Amino acid sequence: DLPATVTEWEHLLSLMSSQHPPNTTESTLTWDRIAVTLIDKLGTAQCCRVLSQVELPPQCLPDGFMHLVYKCSTNEASQRSACRSLLEKYDSYLWSPKLSALSPHFQHLIDRERHRKQQKRDNFIGSSVRRIVRPQCGGSVVV
Repeated sequence: DLPATVTEWEHLLSLMSSQHPPNTTESTLTWDRIAVTLIDKLGTAQCCRVLSQVELPPQCLPDGFMHLVYKCSTNEASQRSACRSLLEKYDSYLWSPKLSALSPHFQHLIDRERHRKQQKRDNFIGSSVRRIVRPQCGGSVVV
């Protein structure tokens, strides 16, 4: 199993530095593999912190290690930027006012109901106006 915590990684690196000199191929556990796995599991920032805390033998890390750290760090930064941008767009979409989108069938039913209510209002207003305007005392209006 791979180390799970930073302390376990520090312990593994300390053991490796005391038991395995750099650039030996007698073991399947090499500095190259440990370095790549360390970056993969912890990320570049945490990897650099762990490596700075452990006393490593000279020339133990592979030649292209710093280049790999730089590439991975740039990649992590672009991923963070893309995630932040995506979250901002998603957030603005969620908070933006939206049109109420209904299926044409439901929209027709709602429009028909509104039309009926409007007709009822118009009929009620029309009958009220006729009652007000209609003479109350049997025939002609006296002014």
